[in-house]
Amino acid sequence: GLEQAERNAIWLAAMLQVEMGGNVLVTPYLTLPGWWVEMKPSRDSRQCQVVNPKALSTFLSNGAPILDQGQIAAIAHRLEARCRDVGY
Repeated sequence: GLEQAERNAIWLAAMLQVEMGGNVLVTPYLTLPGWWVEMKPSRDSRQCQVVNPKALSTFLSNGAPILDQGQIAAIAHRLEARCRDVGY
């Protein structure tokens, strides 16, 4: 899961760079529903962070915003266009 999340983050960052004309930092997160995740410093040099899904919103809201509302809207528009064919 860690390797896949990191590969997907690299792909997404490259796609956004091409479509938006600038670098966008993409940080991969792996969540494990139903599992308790104890936050510890990693000995690996991984980009991916593992968090409990229930704590994800709190974890992501800590710290200063990286993107402004215009960038968020532009990224959301591009993701919507790519994922439009997915049905539920």
